[in-house]
Amino acid sequence: MKRSKKKNNKLNSLEYEITRAFLHMTLGILLLTFLSMRIINGFHIFILLILSGLISLIYKKYKLPVISFFFENYERPKVLKRFPGKGLVTLLIGILLAYKLYPFDIAMTTIVVVSLLDPISRSFGMMFGKTINILDPKKKKYIEGHIMGGVASFLVSMIYVNPIESLIAALVGIISESVIVQLNGESIDDNIVVPLAVGVSILLLRM
Repeated sequence: MKRSKKKNNKLNSLEYEITRAFLHMTLGILLLTFLSMRIINGFHIFILLILSGLISLIYKKYKLPVISFFFENYERPKVLKRFPGKGLVTLLIGILLAYKLYPFDIAMTTIVVVSLLDPISRSFGMMFGKTINILDPKKKKYIEGHIMGGVASFLVSMIYVNPIESLIAALVGIISESVIVQLNGESIDDNIVVPLAVGVSILLLRM
């Protein structure tokens, strides 16, 4: 019974992480597509960011239909208590910063990396990973997952930049999501760190 329960917990954890990864990737790809086609721009991302922040604040006092379902089922318990919707908010911040700070092709590349790298790394690593990434202080990510996420980011990034820049973007993305960056004792979410680091790396490459 104990072995069966442990196995079920592992399967539930895997399903939970894959669902989270799918939601993250889907949102990122949708925003990337709409931005690439000029259907939306930075102003619309800003509006989404404000709405997401308001929803997070309102949720702390009131249960919201549909929103409550996603928060309670797919938000991490610790985050749900402190900052519900943190992943969505930080993803939008990262995308908005990239869109406003970098040339269009670099901005789109950073969005590719932040949309694909982490969700693919985490879900593939949980399913097939055997080698822990020593750069990851939390010991929750695997080299195999990073490789797969990096390959996906590299291939899709070539839609916007050349192969060398795509490769640098993928490598910098892997490193920056593995290292915890702190500000005043608080770690900065990799949804913000990754697009900033990737964008700067490509700019430096072009100098």
